[in-house]
Amino acid sequence: MRRLKAIIDTTGAKIVLSTSWRRTARATAAVNLQLKRHEIPTAVDKTRIRHNEYLRNEEVLFWIEQHPYVTHWIAIDDLPMPQLGEHYIQTSPDTGLTDANVQRSIQVLTDPKYDRSP
Repeated sequence: MRRLKAIIDTTGAKIVLSTSWRRTARATAAVNLQLKRHEIPTAVDKTRIRHNEYLRNEEVLFWIEQHPYVTHWIAIDDLPMPQLGEHYIQTSPDTGLTDANVQRSIQVLTDPKYDRSP
């Protein structure tokens, strides 16, 4: 959570849930409670649910298409999503978010070369 907070504090990024924790109100509330406990702003939205965890990349891309004002974005997950290209930050299910992941996240969220503005 400390590493996630560093990303948010440095970039001003907002959290959109694509995790399986978005499937129920109770689970989403549990995520938001943990975010609050670590002084991280709660999730602002969540992606649609299409009943196939292995198509999560499509859910993320659909959300991005529906929100053209989002100029920089990343997807942090341990589920492989190479379809998201440079916007995908892969974590390990064993170690979670690493310092290297934090550095890469901040780079993608702040570097003008990743800007998708029209």
